[in-house]
Amino acid sequence: MNASDDCSRPELSSTQHASYGRYTLPNSHSELSTKVGGFRGTSYNTIARKVMSEEKKKQMLDIEKLASTVKENNPTLAELASSGRIPVQESVISAVQKANNEWLADAKRYVESNSIQSVIAASQKHSELANLLGPTAKLKQLVESSAPSGGLKSVACNEALISASGAFLKSFRISDEWTRQLSVFRDLDRLQTRMFRLPKLDEAARLLIAFPKLGAVSSFLERHDRDLFAEVAIGKATDIPWLRNHHEAQSVTGFRELHSIGTALKSFPGFDPGLTAALRLDFGDWRDKITFPENVSVDAGARVQFYVDRGFNKSLTDFPEAAFSQSLDLAGLHDGIPFDETEWAKIATSDDPVEEAAYIRTNRCHNILQRLERSLRLFINSVMTAQYGSDWPKKELPRDVLEAWEFKKSKAEASGALLDIFIDVADFTDYEKIICQKKHWQDVFQPWFKRPESVRESFQRLYPIRLATMHSRFVTKEDELYVIAEATRLLRAI
Repeated sequence: MNASDDCSRPELSSTQHASYGRYTLPNSHSELSTKVGGFRGTSYNTIARKVMSEEKKKQMLDIEKLASTVKENNPTLAELASSGRIPVQESVISAVQKANNEWLADAKRYVESNSIQSVIAASQKHSELANLLGPTAKLKQLVESSAPSGGLKSVACNEALISASGAFLKSFRISDEWTRQLSVFRDLDRLQTRMFRLPKLDEAARLLIAFPKLGAVSSFLERHDRDLFAEVAIGKATDIPWLRNHHEAQSVTGFRELHSIGTALKSFPGFDPGLTAALRLDFGDWRDKITFPENVSVDAGARVQFYVDRGFNKSLTDFPEAAFSQSLDLAGLHDGIPFDETEWAKIATSDDPVEEAAYIRTNRCHNILQRLERSLRLFINSVMTAQYGSDWPKKELPRDVLEAWEFKKSKAEASGALLDIFIDVADFTDYEKIICQKKHWQDVFQPWFKRPESVRESFQRLYPIRLATMHSRFVTKEDELYVIAEATRLLRAI
């Protein structure tokens, strides 16, 4: 026997199972599945011989009895046998061999294509062959015994369960993606922690006073005579390493700019032209209509790179996790944001500080966006009703938007939901369409938002984060800063 004729995989014990990738066949057919799984380096003829030899002796002993049974129960084969044109025994053997040959050919295609459907198709061929051979239960049993029909039924069942569990698998993939991205950001935070230090109080004060105001919002505040020494007090209050070794200017600029953004958002109207222009230098220019890549809502790393490509100032977030969170607190950017302090949150707290920070950030961003959308809907409905009447959606919405609202409204009401106002079925992208529509802008919204491109910019900055948070994706420091800043601007404006 040639070396290539040996089955390379050992026999499986009664407690073992053979696996095709993520599918598992039961041990009653493990021997056959072992041979199928061992196609690599083994000739198909050898496998055919081994598959046949298992049952051949038993089949030959039973064949005479089966032949007489076929004569009695299958008129076609009986007629052929009596005419002498095809011996019954030979026809049965030929049928069984054909069945096995077809099974092996389909099994080969399965291994090459890794498609479970081809395996199921092979099983179906055996069932058809059994029906053709006649109604006799024993004969059907003979044919079916030459194929791993029981195993295939289990595989088919497994396929059905997997198909029926689509939602679970999707959530599992999301969870797996969360874990993968969390690992990346955990490694980054671990690296950053080693690269940062906590300066002494006198050094922090000296640095914050000595370095020029390079940040756009810091410069904007300075032009409006905001207190320079408030930053020194902030620096003294910091007790977590925030100064990057050998990059002190970058850390001071980012630290000061975060504080300046917090101050400016509290001190000026959300869409003040000067503040809007200054924030554009920190957050990037988002005024033109943007076609978002598909992966920005799923992949946190791709989303951050997308922000940087648009002009995001990375010094704003180039801090260890704990330092960034404390900086937002000290800058007042977390002020007024409700957070879940329930017993459930305490029970579910993660021992991993980076993971816990990610949960807190995701929940915080979801909370802000949910409250923002509710406020926007009430505001838009109120001012549009005052201008155009309570039936303004039917008169003022674009046809495609109105049809989408009506469809979702009827679907919601059919499920028993009660809608407070029609705009409750709006998509996130509908707000900008309503506000920036030329007629609506001139008649209603211009006094609140100053310039339509600034409103479009704000909504576009929020769009990828809104998708990420509503689908439980990983949320980054950059995401949180965008959400806090833009939500604050929109809420202050309305």
